[in-house]
Amino acid sequence: MDLNHIQLRDTQLVGLYGKTLVELPSANAAPPPEEAPPARTAAPEPASPPPFLGQHGKGILMVNEDPENVFIADADLEVLTKIMDRAGTGLAEIAIVNWARLGHTDGPALVSGLNSSRVLLFGVTPERFGLPAVFPHFQVQKLAGRSYLCAPPVAELATADASVKKNFWNAFQAWLA
Repeated sequence: MDLNHIQLRDTQLVGLYGKTLVELPSANAAPPPEEAPPARTAAPEPASPPPFLGQHGKGILMVNEDPENVFIADADLEVLTKIMDRAGTGLAEIAIVNWARLGHTDGPALVSGLNSSRVLLFGVTPERFGLPAVFPHFQVQKLAGRSYLCAPPVAELATADASVKKNFWNAFQAWLA
C-alpha cells in the first residue's frame, strides 16, 4: 500500500476529523432547527469633528492657536476676513479650529476627520502639528494629497512690515490656487 491509497477505518476518521466532518441529512430525515441569526453589533460611531468656526464648504482648514478665545480673537478674525475677502473666500468655505482648545494634538487625524484639502497653520509649527516634514513660513507644501501653508499668528501678520505681508499674500494665493 502506498501513501496515495491508505485505507482508514471509521473510528480513525472520526479521531482525525471529528470536529470537521459534517453529516449530510438523508432524504427522509427532518431538517434541523434553524438557529437564530447572531445579533448585530452596532457599528462604532465615527469620532465627531471638533468644533470649528465657519462652514468648511471648500475643505479649507485654518488652524489658529489662541488659548484665550474659543476660536480666534475678534481683531484677528477681522484681519483674516479682510484677507479672505480680498482672495474671494469667506467663512462659508473655511473652518477655523483653535489648536489650543483641542483635546488631542494629532494634526493629521484632525485634517482627515474634517476631510480638508488645504490647511493653513497660524502660529503652529508643522512639527507640532504632527506633519512628517518641516518647512518654513510662506512655503506651500504638498503632503499626502493635501496642500499646507505655515504662517505666523494672525496678530503678528497684522502688525508685520509690508515685505512680510507681501510674502504671506503671495504664498496664500499660491496655496489657494
